[in-house]
Amino acid sequence: MKKVFKTLYIIIFIPLLCLFFLNNNIVKANDNVVRVGWFESTYNQTDSLGRKSGYSYEYQQKLAIYTGWKYEYVTDSWPKLLQKLKDGDIDLLSDVSYTDERASEMKFSSEAMGYEDYYIYKSPKNKEIKMDDFTTFNGKKIGINKDSVMVKLFNDWASKNGITAQVIEINDTVDQALEKMENGIFDMYANIDGSLEFDKAVPLCKFGSSDFYFAVSNERADLLNKLNYAMNRVLTDNPYYNQELHTKYFKNLAFDLYLDEQELSWIKTHKKIKVGYQDNYLAFCAKDPKTGELTGALADFLNIASNCLKNAYIEFEAIAYPTIASAKEALKNKEIDCMFPSNLSIYDGEEENLFITKSLMKTEIMAVVLESNQKNFIKREKVNVAVNIGNDNYEKFLEDNFPSWRMVKLGDTNECLKGVSDGRADCYLISNYRFNNISSLCKKYRLSTLSTGVEIDYYFAINGDEAILYSILNKVISNVPESSVNSSLSYYYTEDAKVGFEEFLSQNMGIIILVLAIIIVIISFLVLRIIFSDRKSKTSLSLINATEIDLQTSLYNKVYFLEYANRLYNENPLKPMDAIEINIEKFHFVNDLNGREFGDQVLRELSDEIRIFLKENEGIAGHSEGDRFSIYCKHLDDYKALFDRFQERINTLSSNATIRIRMGIMPFKAGVEPSKQIAQASIACGLAMTEIKEHLVVFNDELSLKEQYSQRLLNDLRHSIDNKEFVVYFQPKYDIKGDMPKLVGAEALVRWKHNDLGFIYPNDFIPLFEKNGQIALLDKFVRTESVKQIALWKEKYGFVLPISVNISRIEILDKTFENSLNSLLDEYGLDRTALNLEVTESAYIDDATQFIKVINNLRNSGFKIEMDDFGSGYSSLNMLSMMPIDILKMDRAFINDLETNIKNVRFVELIIGIARDFKIPVIAEGVETKGQLDILKKLGCDMIQGFYFSKPLPFDEFEETILNKK
Repeated sequence: MKKVFKTLYIIIFIPLLCLFFLNNNIVKANDNVVRVGWFESTYNQTDSLGRKSGYSYEYQQKLAIYTGWKYEYVTDSWPKLLQKLKDGDIDLLSDVSYTDERASEMKFSSEAMGYEDYYIYKSPKNKEIKMDDFTTFNGKKIGINKDSVMVKLFNDWASKNGITAQVIEINDTVDQALEKMENGIFDMYANIDGSLEFDKAVPLCKFGSSDFYFAVSNERADLLNKLNYAMNRVLTDNPYYNQELHTKYFKNLAFDLYLDEQELSWIKTHKKIKVGYQDNYLAFCAKDPKTGELTGALADFLNIASNCLKNAYIEFEAIAYPTIASAKEALKNKEIDCMFPSNLSIYDGEEENLFITKSLMKTEIMAVVLESNQKNFIKREKVNVAVNIGNDNYEKFLEDNFPSWRMVKLGDTNECLKGVSDGRADCYLISNYRFNNISSLCKKYRLSTLSTGVEIDYYFAINGDEAILYSILNKVISNVPESSVNSSLSYYYTEDAKVGFEEFLSQNMGIIILVLAIIIVIISFLVLRIIFSDRKSKTSLSLINATEIDLQTSLYNKVYFLEYANRLYNENPLKPMDAIEINIEKFHFVNDLNGREFGDQVLRELSDEIRIFLKENEGIAGHSEGDRFSIYCKHLDDYKALFDRFQERINTLSSNATIRIRMGIMPFKAGVEPSKQIAQASIACGLAMTEIKEHLVVFNDELSLKEQYSQRLLNDLRHSIDNKEFVVYFQPKYDIKGDMPKLVGAEALVRWKHNDLGFIYPNDFIPLFEKNGQIALLDKFVRTESVKQIALWKEKYGFVLPISVNISRIEILDKTFENSLNSLLDEYGLDRTALNLEVTESAYIDDATQFIKVINNLRNSGFKIEMDDFGSGYSSLNMLSMMPIDILKMDRAFINDLETNIKNVRFVELIIGIARDFKIPVIAEGVETKGQLDILKKLGCDMIQGFYFSKPLPFDEFEETILNKK
């Protein structure tokens, strides 16, 4: 019997045990195999040769570097793949938007892989549905991927716009869906922008947007940690990776490829677009002397532009004019539809009643100077610039970039160059693409070129009543590849050189033979000298082109610094090299308080010390943007010692001026190229003394995460405004001049309740939006919500409670701001006294003239202007006399220690006294105690706000606890 059991044991148990171990090994072997969903689209593309590409594909390959995953692709439609993910039939799926319902069925990556917009499309055969008439959507059927967030987004959008359309949820691939739309099974189709074949689907409008993520099957939750780690590494190495992929795969927006009904009608009516251009302006544009036709980069641009749109052919007619001024005159007389080139700003365009399109071309501006003046030119404070009569472009360039330079109008280019040669002017400005056109004249007059370090964009200018043409040309510009434009500029630049050289040969053959003989003798002499010379470094340095060097500091300019840093990296990418960014703190104040000559001396002293350092430590350095220095050098162990060394050199200049530097360091990291390393050093430098409160900051993983966090906030701004994640709070203001405090208004403050990140403090996002030029979006939202609330309270309580709202320096420069502000109040039937407008002191410092003009206009309209944070800047008292304001708000820093710091009491007393002399009432912010209130009342303060009376409250709590008591 024992033998029988033993035999059964061997027959049954041993094979099972082997099978167990075999299966276990298979599982282990397959741990790194990930079944990923593949749906043909912009995210996953397969070409005719079977090669894969796409947004998701590229992202997944990037992740594989850090995870070691091998992918097994499962092909189907996206809706079916989503179901397979839920069922555990695949492990990973891209392009999944987050919902609470999905979160219980799958795991989401901690970082979004991107942001997408959703659009409605129709068949090109459908003439009934119009993109500019939403009523034509009524009663139509729209196909939308089953279980996608697009279903809810469309229903919400349709409801807001009064549209009744039937949603049909589908499981189809894109090709299947387009075929159904073609066959009339449904009339419209919802999908992401830029993902469809344009001959099968015409975009109608955008209806929503969403972040999207990688989603992991619940059955493969073990993948999530690796996925999150890999995404963190990708976005740490490059915080802009998502944006770069979006630009790469969604470059051509669907709307940019189609003209709408109004635009098509304009083309049909006008037949062609007449383009006026400046003659004799190669490599950009000129009339061919043989054919009379347009030649140059503009000709190539218009040729491509004619066929770049999907539903229209555009015919252009080019007309030459001798000067920019004559072309502009023809434009205003309606002889042409647009003119080129123009470099007017949007503000300049508005002043002349012109629309300015997107940029077609970009060029660097060079200064042509006498060879003998080349080294000293940059030090000149007074510069006379030769300008062609009728060339408005360079006049505007000087106004914007070198306002202290004086224009000398001298006729054509030859006359201007001659004027520089004989001393009537110090320089002549020219595009870098135009140099070959004047090279022979420069040689004749012994002139040389220097880079101004400034680029300008060239645009089309259009009459201010041609909004439809403006839209057409912007679409055209978006669809002409930038690479084609740059190739054309380079081609015509070299062609110009070729023609000039041939002409020179034919006219100067005798001289050329003599010069060649002299050159041979000189070359022989130089060869012998080089052989017997031991001064290799000086010889090399003499060969550096003058345009590489910033003459003020004798360091490389920005462009060549990056070029040589890349060369060092490419020669030995494993050699440890650090990137260092140095910034002189508040350098414009140094110039203002001590004079430009002293400021220049500061720059020279610092650059001299940098050069001495580089002799001791292998590397290069560059200077850009006035007060910024960049260093790329062999890895250092002691950054503090280097910081102290540079600071001490600055300290030797003057005992009367306190000048501080800020330094950011990005230490060597394998695989990080110089451009990125320098950018990260610049981020560290920017954070010094702004957020981190240190003058020396070394970039690290923590800063990288902080930068990613900041970028996330910037990316989410529009989305969060649309989703009502921002909430407006109100803090009451009280008049304290009488026996009892009296409610006289409130200040609107904003809070951010982020759907994913939770509550975000204002100090985290407001300075960020200000620094990146996005604060105007948020200010507009706060104003709109405040005006709505004022109107509701007026209707409910029968009185208007004035609310104070911020206006930013960006809005002060926006010429449409005043009209939009007035329109908002008119829409809700409110007087201008309903809003008090708060402006910070820095707005005055940036552009006092523009500020005063705008503020006077607003005050004349009836608005009251409050100056916020008075006393926080160095120019407060100096500029108060010229500031057109109605109310002054003291910086809360004076109030904090009011009960214990006698100096603060004296400061507050001084401010209230000065304000009283100007007959301006004063508000004290941040009042938290009765002691502070009593002191302020005794000193004669007019109004206060702060926690003593109330913290900021949402509108319903404000109404219940403040207004009802009133």
